Amino acid sequence: QKAAEKAVYDFKNYPKMRYEADSYTVAGRNPDGTVIRLTQPQAAVAVMDYHNGYIVALVGGRQAPSGSLQFNRAYQSTMPVGSSIKPIAVYAPAIERGLGAGSVYYDQPIKIKGWDSVNGYPLNNNRSYSGRVTMRKAFVNSLNTSAAQALLYDVGIDNAVKTLENMGVNPKHISATGSGLALGSSGITPLEMAGAFSTIANLGTYIEPIAFTKVVDQNGNTIIDMLGGQDKRKVFSESTAWQVASMMRDVATSGIANRVAVSGQTVYGKTGTNSESRGVFFAGFTGYYTCCTWIGSDAYKPLQSSAQGSQFAGPLFAAVMTA
Repeated sequence: QKAAEKAVYDFKNYPKMRYEADSYTVAGRNPDGTVIRLTQPQAAVAVMDYHNGYIVALVGGRQAPSGSLQFNRAYQSTMPVGSSIKPIAVYAPAIERGLGAGSVYYDQPIKIKGWDSVNGYPLNNNRSYSGRVTMRKAFVNSLNTSAAQALLYDVGIDNAVKTLENMGVNPKHISATGSGLALGSSGITPLEMAGAFSTIANLGTYIEPIAFTKVVDQNGNTIIDMLGGQDKRKVFSESTAWQVASMMRDVATSGIANRVAVSGQTVYGKTGTNSESRGVFFAGFTGYYTCCTWIGSDAYKPLQSSAQGSQFAGPLFAAVMTA
């Protein structure tokens, strides 16, 4: 925990807010009437041991809390997660239903039946389109059109929602729409994302995140047994988890390799960037831990126009996981 906190507090690569007026929020007032300002953007990190569900670290902000019971973004913030939702809500369920990393999609600006926008299809971030692509290429390049096709033609809204719920995501945090599931406009906590990505790392088996194992009274009697009641369930086959992990490995060895590298570890991950760069996300794992990082404005204001998940959330992931 302390190592993760230090990595977050000492991180030097936070983006700036696009507009100076959004560089802080008012968190309250001191007894003398002066305003308490909270620096923006803020950050959150959740780290898990995916082998057993143990929560290794929760860091709820860029600065150490000044008191108890303060807002902890790592498990209380429900900011959109962007394209980091694609592996767990779209591609893993699609593979589980018989598709594979070599399945073909059409990255074209054409209408997709059931898509919830005026265009009838989502726009790619760079507004360019590649035509016929494999799932692997669509995954690595985070092509929105292909993810939308996979969701609506191969998986279905209801199946995607059920899959997320099976990986511990609160149904209240899921937007059961095309954009909510394929583009990540759903607001899911970093801890929930860590539990979901741990399902991939753990070869398809979800293990509920827990912060402690048991509570005993003064006589040593167990009052609460978290291990005894810990949810465990098979969500995907091992082959599905392996294919998704393979594509996540391609992401981590692509153009962002130097930003997410952890010395001595193999990294798997997926970036996420919200519309108008209103927040950035990176979810991934190594041979030991799953880690999810979020950077954004508490007021959902835009970051600097160049902000991408790979540029800021990825390096924060690397700093925390190295620590």
